[in-house]
Amino acid sequence: FFVRKIQQLQKQRGQKGSVVTFSHFLPTGDLPAGGAPSAASYAVELEPQIQGLGAATHVWGHTHCNMTVPVGGVNYLQHSLMGAEYGHSPTARFAKVFDKTMVDQPRSHNVY
Repeated sequence: FFVRKIQQLQKQRGQKGSVVTFSHFLPTGDLPAGGAPSAASYAVELEPQIQGLGAATHVWGHTHCNMTVPVGGVNYLQHSLMGAEYGHSPTARFAKVFDKTMVDQPRSHNVY
């Protein structure tokens, strides 16, 4: 429902704007799963939704491995704030993906 509503609004406005999408699970099996079984780590429904919305960047979690991987015109970004023991890392910084326009190379920053 939510994705269809966004697509309907984009069509009415005649523009998509800058789109960043988010999920917990990996959006495609083309991404490294950090040692976890790929088939158990990604949701097959996500990639068509991300592509349909025209997302430039998709941020995902689940595997706690920091990386940016371009696949099919989308920058897939994982930027974990967790430490190896899955507790919050005291040195973790948020990733900036949008700053009035899309950020070409997402980067850590310390402005909250």
